[in-house]
Parts: sequence; C-alpha cells; structure tokens
Amino acid sequence: MGYMPPNNMEGNDELKKQIITISGMELKTMKNGWLMTKLKDEKGLNYNIFHTKKDGSNSRAYEDYSKLPAGGVGATVEMIYKESEFTNEHGTFTSRGVVMVNNLDEAKTEEAK
Repeated sequence: MGYMPPNNMEGNDELKKQIITISGMELKTMKNGWLMTKLKDEKGLNYNIFHTKKDGSNSRAYEDYSKLPAGGVGATVEMIYKESEFTNEHGTFTSRGVVMVNNLDEAKTEEAK
C-alpha cells in the first residue's frame, strides 16, 4: 500500500521545485506499516519520500532517490514536490511530499565527460 494523506491534510496539486543539498536522512515506518524516507536539507526543511504508491509498486521518487550514493547525504538534488498543511496536537505544519528527485551532481559529472 502507498501513501494516503491523513484526513486532516489539505493538499495542493501544484508541483514545486527546489534545489537542495541533502544534509540528513531518516528511514521511518509509518503506523500503517508503510516505509518513508525523511530527508533534511541544508536549511533544516524536511522532504518526505514514500517508498510505494497506492498500487504497491515503487514510487518514482523512491526509485530516483535509491540511485543516490550514501543515502543521498551530501548530494545536490532538485526536489519536485507537493506541499500540504496538516494539523495535530502540536500545531500546524507543512508536509513536502516528493514526487521526483533529479541528481544534479550526476548531471555535472555527465557534462564533464
């Protein structure tokens, strides 16, 4: 099973792009058993990559991310994502659900060849 946003999330279908350097990563298992990789950028913002889609196949974002060396830490990438706001007992937060990851370090290496 893939990612299904909680009922208290208000989604926005607009895709956003951001070039980041990945400063950290954490593998998480959600309460429902789904796997997610949480990436942190150099500014401390978090980006979520869900490993599977609703049909159970690998997500595009996870396939892109899994090609990065060393869990992506230190890599410069272009994140293509959707933002959603959600509220819980701790307040209102912005979730960034990644739909695609472009490895910019790899593109620079290819250009140098």
